[in-house]
Amino acid sequence: MPRFVDELRLTSIARHLIDARKRVLDLAQSAHEDAVREVRELELRTLEDVVIGASRDEGIFEADTLIRVLMIEYRHAFRTRFLEDDHRVLDELLADFEAARRGAPLKRVQDVASGKRAERLMNKERYADAGIINRPGLPLACGDIFRRLDGTLWMLLEQSCDLQLRDGEDTREEITHAQLVSIEPGRPVGRSHGLPPQAAAFGHPHFLALKRRLAVPLDILELCVFRHDGECAWAAGTQQPQTVPQTPGLERRFMSIQARMEGVARKVGDIADEHLLRAGDLTGTSQDGVLRWGLRRVERLEEAQATAALGVAMADRARPGLGADFPT
Repeated sequence: MPRFVDELRLTSIARHLIDARKRVLDLAQSAHEDAVREVRELELRTLEDVVIGASRDEGIFEADTLIRVLMIEYRHAFRTRFLEDDHRVLDELLADFEAARRGAPLKRVQDVASGKRAERLMNKERYADAGIINRPGLPLACGDIFRRLDGTLWMLLEQSCDLQLRDGEDTREEITHAQLVSIEPGRPVGRSHGLPPQAAAFGHPHFLALKRRLAVPLDILELCVFRHDGECAWAAGTQQPQTVPQTPGLERRFMSIQARMEGVARKVGDIADEHLLRAGDLTGTSQDGVLRWGLRRVERLEEAQATAALGVAMADRARPGLGADFPT
């Protein structure tokens, strides 16, 4: 299709798209006001139960819990507003989109720049970058992506309930080691699972190679939580950063890790001891009072996508002897 024809096509549907966007934004403003009012009017005891209590039970940063409460109210208000006046706004939106479809029967011209902007927008839903997860010291989560010194990428795939520290616990009875699964470039082949593109760590198609796994102690992985750069490392004399969520479970976990790491550091000194620095499938190094295991948290696959990847990985784990490919 010639470019000028595509411009005519876009012009013909512009009014309908602009009208649809305006209706949604007007609705969003009203829904936001409704949600803010609902959260502001929460009775204090309920607010404490929802934010402090739930965060302690689930091992979640209280600020994240409060934001989640607001988003729940926002989603409910948005849906409620859609149905007002005998769902007038919803009917108007459907009419706008139907008119846009009728007015643009021709095939769109693929615009590379526009496509990249759309990918960046969708990426906000798929991935959280290193600054968002490491600067505030967010706890480990299924979907965390780590980079090794050799440049390879690995994803943490464990159930969230196994990773969380609840109600002041400093140990997890069910799990001491976590599984990292290799992220490989290219299209999914064999026992694998495709990943959404446009991550900061990789901008082209990658997949999880389910056959390649690392077993790493959780206390080694959790070192990234206490460093702004996300590295799984320990420097002698490290104190818990004030920006790390001060949940009871994480505070006690830090003290437990601190005691162990300081003990290892005293024994190792500046001479790497493979036995002392062995951590599952990793071996650390020691230099100038810093213990390192060659891992750095660089990104996080968001919850919905990470849960889908975990489901495929768990199915693969449950059938280790099967040589056939797994559907994704």
